Amino acid sequence: MRGTVTPRFRPTVWPGGAVPVPPVLVRDARLEVTRDGTWIVLWGEPRPVELPPDFYLREPAALDVEDIAAVTAFVGQWGRFGDHEHRDFGANANEVRRTFGWQAAQRRELYGNDLAAARFRSAGQLGVPVERRAFDLVHPIEVRYRAARLAQFGQTVLALRAGEPIAPLWQQLGERAQPSEDDALRTFAAEVSAAASVFHVRLDVGPTAELWQQPTGYSAGALQLLNDLAGDVPYRRCASETCGRVFTRQRGRSEYGQHRQTGVRFCSRSCARAQGERERRRRARHRDTTKGGHRG
Repeated sequence: MRGTVTPRFRPTVWPGGAVPVPPVLVRDARLEVTRDGTWIVLWGEPRPVELPPDFYLREPAALDVEDIAAVTAFVGQWGRFGDHEHRDFGANANEVRRTFGWQAAQRRELYGNDLAAARFRSAGQLGVPVERRAFDLVHPIEVRYRAARLAQFGQTVLALRAGEPIAPLWQQLGERAQPSEDDALRTFAAEVSAAASVFHVRLDVGPTAELWQQPTGYSAGALQLLNDLAGDVPYRRCASETCGRVFTRQRGRSEYGQHRQTGVRFCSRSCARAQGERERRRRARHRDTTKGGHRG
């Protein structure tokens, strides 16, 4: 798992060093069924939340995207998961915009101005009091898509580090033919770059520009991945018998965002404690068995 980057995978990450991953803004979340469909409504004062290390490897992959309650809780924990205008997609951006275009248009209608916000509220479509720019709307399918895509990014990096083919990971749904390795690699590069594009220098204008400039869990997770590639960070597998999770930094023992990266065997402090307890019990049983044999 730890080996060096394979010859066919020589990433050039700009800038060459790690870029600090900013916190994401999180609001309270609830599911609302409206006459126009089901939406996750975010409201209240945004609060900054730091993503845990290697978020892109763990949380998106663990999310049950078919469980709408779990998706809502995920948004409540990690915030709005993507750019509403879908500018964080790369090679298939036009296809995604066609698929999700109705959601973007409907969202603009629902909160694009004071009148729309008042109409949305007065129609009884929200169970929470709202004011213009005091709430946000996220469609569950957008979260599902991005969570699956971020998990795909992580799987791709692990396959590349292990020298395994990535084409099967990037085969389009419904298509029999797999892309070539080069095409899959180009698609991966384009998608990760687009996901992290919010961190590029640019100029945005318009009444909602400030909203779109905020990093999300999707973009921050992509930045984590790029930082790990730029730093050639090793990927390890947790030594706990009941875990085996792939990780880069150990969670649960450091403060202020400083997480152990070297000299660790376990993905978290809890896994280390649990494995230590298992081994302690084994030693105790072995001592008891040995004493019993001597007495016999």
